[in-house]
Amino acid sequence: MTKVDCCEDCHKCDKCKKEAVNAWSFVEIIGYIAIVIGMIGVFFQIKKSGSERNLSSFSLFYLAFATISELIFMIQGIMIKNISITATKIAGAAYFGFLLVMFLIYEMGGKKKKK
Repeated sequence: MTKVDCCEDCHKCDKCKKEAVNAWSFVEIIGYIAIVIGMIGVFFQIKKSGSERNLSSFSLFYLAFATISELIFMIQGIMIKNISITATKIAGAAYFGFLLVMFLIYEMGGKKKKK
């Protein structure tokens, strides 16, 4: 048996070398396109939520759990070294975090809503 056959995670040989991250691979580019399309919709929702100051249709628990979920998926994206998943989850966490803050300010903060 050669040394390569009995490799113990040297991370140098072809058998156990870690795959390099390619930020411009076809798979990542598809992810970037999806992020841009999703963010276009997010901007429209943020504009509407910010101007109406009415988030009563949302649940506080939904917004909190969605924010936490996105952050955990972001960590997973980092762990598997997938740039587009990580970027998507950063954007998702920011979106749900923004709605959570807006909910706390306008729905639970006792501020008057615009009519």
